[in-house]
Amino acid sequence: MKRGRLLLYILLTPVLLLAQASKLAPELQQPSGTRAVPVIVQYKTGLPATQPGVIGVRNGQVFAQLGVINAVTATVPADSLAALAADPRVAYISPDRVVRGHMNNAAPAVMANYAWGLRLDGTRIGVAVIDSGVHAVDDLATSSAGSRVLASLDYTGEGTDDYYGHGTHVAGSIGGNGADARFVM
Repeated sequence: MKRGRLLLYILLTPVLLLAQASKLAPELQQPSGTRAVPVIVQYKTGLPATQPGVIGVRNGQVFAQLGVINAVTATVPADSLAALAADPRVAYISPDRVVRGHMNNAAPAVMANYAWGLRLDGTRIGVAVIDSGVHAVDDLATSSAGSRVLASLDYTGEGTDDYYGHGTHVAGSIGGNGADARFVM
C-alpha cells in the first residue's frame, strides 16, 4: 500500500507543479529575489474578503480591486509568487504592465497627408450619424461655443440624447476636436 502511495506522489508531483506554474504568466515563472513585482491577481469566483490579508502575509500590498474581472492589482515579492499561485482561489497572475495609447499611425493609415496636401480640411463636409443618439460633449463643440451637431432626429421615441454611448463615440471619432481626451500619448 505504501509503495502505491509513493508511486502516486511521484506521478502527481510534476502535474501539480505544472498546474501551479500555469497560473503564472510566463515572465513571472522565474522569480528573482524579494524585489516587489506589480501584478494583477485574478480569482476564479469573486474577490475573497480576506485577500488583502493573504497578499499582506506574503509581504505584498493591494492597490485596487478590479471587480469586473474578479481581480486585484498588487505588488508582491517575486519569491512569493509561487505561493500565491498555489492558492486554490487564484485563477491567474499576470504582470501589471504599463499601457499607453499610440496614435502615431492614424493619419497615414487614412491617407490624411494626401488630403492635407490637396488643402482639404473638412470644410463644407457634412456627415450623418444614425446611431443611439449624440450627447452634448466638449469634443463636439465649435470654437465659438456652439455645437458641431447641426441636427438631431428621434426615430425611437426615446429622445436624441445618447443613453448608450455608442453614437457619441462614433460622432467623436468623425468630428471630435479632442477637448475631452483624457489619455497620455
